[in-house]
Amino acid sequence: MITKDIENFTKDVQEIIKQWTNNEGFKERKLTDTPTDALQVVNKKYCDALINPLPIANGGTGSTQGSPKVIFDHYASVGNIGTGEDTLYLDTVAANQLASNGQKLEAEYGGTFVSSGTATREIKIYFAGNVLFDTGALTLSLSSAWTAYVSIIRVATTVARYMISFTTEGAALAAYTSVGEITSVDFTSGNDLKLTGEAAGIGAATNDIVAKLGSVSWIPAV
Repeated sequence: MITKDIENFTKDVQEIIKQWTNNEGFKERKLTDTPTDALQVVNKKYCDALINPLPIANGGTGSTQGSPKVIFDHYASVGNIGTGEDTLYLDTVAANQLASNGQKLEAEYGGTFVSSGTATREIKIYFAGNVLFDTGALTLSLSSAWTAYVSIIRVATTVARYMISFTTEGAALAAYTSVGEITSVDFTSGNDLKLTGEAAGIGAATNDIVAKLGSVSWIPAV
């Protein structure tokens, strides 16, 4: 159906161009006429057939097609402030961004820890108000880098599954990976994807945990 419409549309456009460039046809036109005016005579049904099936890159309502697209970028350093849990990166995923089963979010983050013999560092990842991953309280004898990789996929009207991996140097994590499922997710509303850091204990200070960069991408269903 689409192929035939494209063929017909192409023929109509070619005919318009032919008439426009034809000497006799040109003489009959007013000076105010333009090629754009002429193209508007193409039957609207061809335009509808061409436009409506096009995939929506950000996964708008009802779309399961499209190309992967980065929807959020982070490249400013953001650190914790004193003790307590602090938001490092926060992105609100738009309503209907995950409109169909199989659509996904993929996020990656990287940063640094400052070492301490007494204070602890902890990173958590949230989506739609749910804790998806928690490193637990880490004690690091050496300053080190850390990275986190997140994949979230819609599997039902209000259900999403996730898998997360976290790596760092010189620390025994409570969990290096996390796989699970969250329910009661309202995909028709905006949902926050959040990365937090918390420094605690004796000697904890601002910028003990620093997020350096990150990005979030939307991935279509197959």
